[in-house]
Amino acid sequence: MQKVQYDNKIDIWNIGVLTYELAYGRVPFEIRSEEEVSRVIEEEIYFPRTRPASPEIKDFIMHCLVKNPRERFSICRLLDH
Repeated sequence: MQKVQYDNKIDIWNIGVLTYELAYGRVPFEIRSEEEVSRVIEEEIYFPRTRPASPEIKDFIMHCLVKNPRERFSICRLLDH
């Protein structure tokens, strides 16, 4: 098993997941196994219409859940958001 190095961009991802869960009452992705992680990378983020959230919250979440960590917002940019 290969050890993967993580940086603070994973924290930004987690902030996006938590914000989504607070806004919609559920997680944005269901992952039950390591094999399903690759599916999440290809999956689009779905925003339920039954619990509308503001465009600002959706934009914030989208900037946190950018698939490529190098393109994800930094914590400073999120705070300015």
